[in-house]
Amino acid sequence: MTDFEKSLELVGAAQSGDQDALSQLFSRYYDRVRAVVRARMGARLRLAFDSADLSQETFITAARIIERLEIRSEASLINWLAKIAENQISDAAKSIRSGGKRDVDKQREVDPNPDLHPEDGKTKPLDKVDKAERHEILLSALENMPADIRELIVQRHFAGASWAEIAEQLDKPTADAARMAYGKARTALAKALLAAGYEQSGVLFED
Repeated sequence: MTDFEKSLELVGAAQSGDQDALSQLFSRYYDRVRAVVRARMGARLRLAFDSADLSQETFITAARIIERLEIRSEASLINWLAKIAENQISDAAKSIRSGGKRDVDKQREVDPNPDLHPEDGKTKPLDKVDKAERHEILLSALENMPADIRELIVQRHFAGASWAEIAEQLDKPTADAARMAYGKARTALAKALLAAGYEQSGVLFED
């Protein structure tokens, strides 16, 4: 049984009311959805809201409406969860604008991307950095990328969408156009990492 087939099995069981299956399903995708939330939030929102909290709200909401899910691929499942996450992020932004939960402008000034500055000030090979730290560095870099570039990375790397799915999601004319746009997005991200002191000595992501 493939991972996707297992996810399909869990979705079916969860839609029949199996809470254990629902828990397993969410556990499989928690880290990836959390990464999507983090990438889309941006540094300013991250100062006010913890992405893990927003992701938790995503899964709580998804549990209430799991019966509406029509899954075609693993990417469609992740994008469904990510859409719910977007609503959570939107609510967070509205709260900030209305002076609700926290006033970001009144918070002490902090470096929004503390992980993008090597302590010794020297360029370091990114693929030599610890995996967890590398993940944090990439997410921090993504926060400051233009939305279109960020979304290409999110769709391919975190959601695992096919080129055809990315073309549909991001209004690219063809799958090849989506693939080429993703290549440019990777190049832009690599340049941002280099400017921050990290050298891309290997592939940025496995693809």
